[in-house]
Amino acid sequence: MTANNVVPLNPDNRALEKPRSSEKKWGKTVVDLGFCVVPSLLLRG
Repeated sequence: MTANNVVPLNPDNRALEKPRSSEKKWGKTVVDLGFCVVPSLLLRG
């Protein structure tokens, strides 16, 4: 069974992008492992 609403991921496109500011601060390895910025307001909630 295949889903028609799934967008395939293409990790090769990542090499064409310019580095994100979070990659500059935390490093590409950390960002690739799933780093995300969470607003402190959500953490307090």
